[in-house]
Amino acid sequence: MKYKCGLEILDKNINGFTTSEMIVFGARPGHGNIFLLLSVVRGIYNNAENKPKIMVLTNRQQDKFPANKGDKKIFNIVYDQSQDLKSFFEQLYKVIELSKPEIIVFDINSLYFNRSKDFYRKLKKITLENDTMIIINSLLKRKADQRVYRQLQVSDLEASNVVDEIADKVVLMFRPEVYGIMDCNGRKQKGLADLVIFMNDNIYTNIFLNFDENKKIFDENLKNRGYYYL
Repeated sequence: MKYKCGLEILDKNINGFTTSEMIVFGARPGHGNIFLLLSVVRGIYNNAENKPKIMVLTNRQQDKFPANKGDKKIFNIVYDQSQDLKSFFEQLYKVIELSKPEIIVFDINSLYFNRSKDFYRKLKKITLENDTMIIINSLLKRKADQRVYRQLQVSDLEASNVVDEIADKVVLMFRPEVYGIMDCNGRKQKGLADLVIFMNDNIYTNIFLNFDENKKIFDENLKNRGYYYL
């Protein structure tokens, strides 16, 4: 099953969101990656004729997940309490068996999971066995901050070696305002998100979205934007 998220530039460049695929979204802390993932899954749900079952699995503290009003109608939030990969996947298999979600979002931000090859390989196996789409919120290494031009690469991901091998699509996000980067007219780039997509050995750039700080959503409201300096 193929879905659209309603963000036209993302739908066009990523060629839709398809079950049996693993899609990794990566960003440095403070760039709002989880809000991008939630904007995507909300869009998928709202644009789908047959509404998919969506599950979000997070290891944030109970009730600390940044859900918006109405999200409970769109997806179920499961709070992970596991301590290792074995207990994590035992829990996951039970949830899948009971709820049979078409889409699972993983918000598991711990170095143990992000750097584990087995974590990603087992998740990819789940996508194929259950015809399930898996979307992963992943961290980028600190070196992405230190690079002079901040041109994001798959190697910036914590588990870059295995992600590059098995992920179907990788979407990396950079927000200039986090670093105080101005546009060519000296204006602050408030809300601007610069995305890079890696898919089928191709790289897609110049994909821009806007982050609405008040609503905590990503949209395509890019009026009065200039080119920004790196």
